[in-house]
Amino acid sequence: MAGIYMDRAPYQVLMKSTQAGATEYLIAKAIVKAMIQGRQVFYVLPSWGLQTRFVKNRWDKTVFNTPIYRTSIHEINSGMSNQRESMSLKQMGRGVVAFVSSQSSSGFTEFPADDIIIDELDECDQEIVPMAEERLSHSKDPRQIKVGNPTFPNFGISYEYSLTDKKKWFVKCPKCGKWVNPSFFDHVVREVAPGVYALRDEEWEVGIGRDIQMIHDCGGAIDRFSGGSWVAEHPSLTGIRSGFQFNKLFSSLATVESLVERFNKGLVNDTVMQRFYNADLGLDYVAKGAKIDRSLLDDCVGDYVMPPRCADPCVAGVDVGSVLHVRINRILDDGRDQAVFIGSVKEEEDLLELCTRYNIVCGVIDSMPEIRLSRRMVQRRGWFKCSFHGDARDHKDNLNPETRDVSCGRTEILDAVKEKIMCKNLILPKNVASLPEYYDHIQSSVRVFDDKRQTYTWVEGSAADHLLFAEAYAHLARRIIAAAR
Repeated sequence: MAGIYMDRAPYQVLMKSTQAGATEYLIAKAIVKAMIQGRQVFYVLPSWGLQTRFVKNRWDKTVFNTPIYRTSIHEINSGMSNQRESMSLKQMGRGVVAFVSSQSSSGFTEFPADDIIIDELDECDQEIVPMAEERLSHSKDPRQIKVGNPTFPNFGISYEYSLTDKKKWFVKCPKCGKWVNPSFFDHVVREVAPGVYALRDEEWEVGIGRDIQMIHDCGGAIDRFSGGSWVAEHPSLTGIRSGFQFNKLFSSLATVESLVERFNKGLVNDTVMQRFYNADLGLDYVAKGAKIDRSLLDDCVGDYVMPPRCADPCVAGVDVGSVLHVRINRILDDGRDQAVFIGSVKEEEDLLELCTRYNIVCGVIDSMPEIRLSRRMVQRRGWFKCSFHGDARDHKDNLNPETRDVSCGRTEILDAVKEKIMCKNLILPKNVASLPEYYDHIQSSVRVFDDKRQTYTWVEGSAADHLLFAEAYAHLARRIIAAAR
């Protein structure tokens, strides 16, 4: 942890396992920044409940049990009413620490900050959290720290870590002298058959009286608690955007045996495996089948190139953003759809020109955020405006022929797109892998179980997903045609 405490980069990211000492680090960092440096610290936590528990059980106890911190509070608050000190605002020396919940945007206003600390980033509201950076607009020395257990690729802390120098912890193998990053799959287990793993420490057995050892390729046993160093994958960013990734293999609070036990349970339970990767290894993870992956897309590739025009009936889907991402599918006689246009256009007139070139008989456009554009497409071409309704369990499309409005469940329509691809009911051009953005957009979202709502939902990563939703709107247009017959 010394390297993390001594790091002075203005932008710091910690992608971590649980029980890694990060909370103690954040508390010490916030107190020193406020008490010694007189800075304004904006501390973000995922929810109101967690904010309250954190302040009572972690912050207040740390301050009370540390004489120098307690003295600072006493001196500042001497003669003041108890109302001055609250669950959301803590005065430390010359500075202030403000605790806010990501559940409400109201807490992200007015407070002028020098430092932003975001704890458990992946659990925070991803739409509200970016507002925190606005609090730094008047600081002469703005600084940020983002911390959390990763969940999915290109999401939350995993995405933030990818934008840093990506430091990892290396220790020296005593036998061959090589520096290695402690890895569960490189030094603890090895795959001996598909889905079957064996310990690299072949001498270990239950009751032997010692923990499982990590074994390097040379056969040497790695001391996971030996001295080491942080090594950056992108050293050009060191001192600017500093990232640390660490796991329980070098935590004194976890045994390797306990990690192996959880890994073995995860082999037959995707939820347990997700937690093993996220909480124990400090890595993002996607269970097999939880997303549209490259192999599924490759299986849909046909032997053709997309034509410049098409006389046969076609359907279109448009996702509205800074540009218009468009997907046009030709309706085949056998019930499948064939992609004839995948791309983007900038102007409304370009979209209208595509309607003519590809004989679009039904189109669906995102009703938001550009309401006027969707209305004009309804008036000029008879398209439908789409919005998503909240009930993920509702599998019905709600269609209003008069207003040309259609709504559907967001989870259900993305499930339908995935099923369509898995069943090879969609044909892609042979050069689809070379199309800009396509594979990245389609693979950007992950289907996960929402514990709070007790239902599955698709979680968007930080990467763009416009072509995925353009495909969803095109599929919805196809269903509208089928329902009208």
